[in-house]
Amino acid sequence: MSIPRVARHSPRAGDPPGAFEYAGRRLRVLIDAPRQRRSSGDRDMVGDRVEMPSDLVSFCWGLASRDDVELLWVNEPDEPLTVGSVVIDEQPSADFLQFRVWSEGGRTVGRAVSLYSQWEEFAERDAPDVGLPQDRWLDQILVARVAVELRCDVFITTRGETLGYDGRYITEANPMAPQDALFVLGLYLRSRNRDCPIVAPAQLVMPPSDMFRIAVDAIMPSGRPWAAALYKLRWENDIEEPSRLVNAFRERLSWVLRYRDRLHIALLAPHDNDTAENVRADLSNLLYNLVGAFDAAARVAHLCAGNLPKDQRKAGWQNPTWLKSLNNTALSDLFGNSSRGSDVFAACRNLRNTIHGEGLSSTALQEQSAPLQTMVRIPDSEVAALTALLDRLDGPISWGLRTIPGAGTLIDTAPFIERLVPEALAVLDEAIRLTPTEQLTGVDPATVVGRPFDASEQATHHRIALLLGLGAATEVHPAPAAASTAAVGAASH
Repeated sequence: MSIPRVARHSPRAGDPPGAFEYAGRRLRVLIDAPRQRRSSGDRDMVGDRVEMPSDLVSFCWGLASRDDVELLWVNEPDEPLTVGSVVIDEQPSADFLQFRVWSEGGRTVGRAVSLYSQWEEFAERDAPDVGLPQDRWLDQILVARVAVELRCDVFITTRGETLGYDGRYITEANPMAPQDALFVLGLYLRSRNRDCPIVAPAQLVMPPSDMFRIAVDAIMPSGRPWAAALYKLRWENDIEEPSRLVNAFRERLSWVLRYRDRLHIALLAPHDNDTAENVRADLSNLLYNLVGAFDAAARVAHLCAGNLPKDQRKAGWQNPTWLKSLNNTALSDLFGNSSRGSDVFAACRNLRNTIHGEGLSSTALQEQSAPLQTMVRIPDSEVAALTALLDRLDGPISWGLRTIPGAGTLIDTAPFIERLVPEALAVLDEAIRLTPTEQLTGVDPATVVGRPFDASEQATHHRIALLLGLGAATEVHPAPAAASTAAVGAASH
């Protein structure tokens, strides 16, 4: 899963707060890609059928071609000038490289990249390490510095050298590949609109609640046959509970994705008391619903094992006695002592259970010149157990846990949820795959495999997965690989 990145700029007179701040301006996006890739994707729907995105740059372009996004792009030398065009001079004047931005009414706004000689020196010094001729690396440096001067929130590029370079004079521009930019664009649009585009700019839209619901189907490939068997049990035997468990399972996972969204939106805003409260509340709600989905899946396994419905309160993957009663070696192995499944579920459960005691708290962390960050503090009583779990799951640092003298053990929330949610969803999907629904009375395995997704559904799933930063869904064919962008012009592209 992705972690959204948005450039944070210091306040400047005449430029309102950033797009994710209170009363913030529109999201400002600069796209550096060839003209033929900057199209609205008008072939992405054929009648009512949704097609796979033909090109991810075009998908970004369509999403940004809206009134609520400020779209800019680097013009090619022979390209017509329209609102949003950025034209960069080929030669500097004194120690400045001039560029112009076309705005409403055909007006131009003149700007400049200063310290041109410094960027030349950096290009000469670093070009061999980057693997480009000096003039081509200077070309990419200057486009990145234009993005900084324009105070862009997102700088979309397909140039691998720019994306892979970790020097601050490039990273300050916040370059990102189209797939990563889709998550930021989707997150921004979901934060401001009741209906969000699936086929951009507005050919197919749906409310975020529908996106989350569809995403659950897309990222849980075992869910459809599992649910089909339980619905079959309800129809054949007039038993309501199995279908209600399916609905609860799906609803809780939909809310997990919703609170994941809310957390990222809160974390992209500057730290203040409201941000701190929102992050703490949204993380608690995410954990509550994630553990609830595990509980619903356990109750289904309880029924499938033929255990008495009146004993289903005992159903819990953390209960070794109950787990043994399932007589299912595969599920016992998945949630056995110190297994990955057991550890992931314990991480969810232990943090969720802090609600019964001290609870999670939020704090601010200031490091060197970085912006103030909102962090979540783990109660001291839970630190040892959680650290031991994460030691077995690639280490606490990879999960965003940090121990700061005087502040305690803190969760860097964005990387934490981007480890926790996919790990937990993978364990859940495996748990429902291993649940023997074929043992239910009146359920014929041959009739409950679940209807396969058609091509239009797969394309819709793929688009939603990209917009939610979930990557390509399991049953979805990947979009065609994007061709690399060639440098064009001495300093403009």
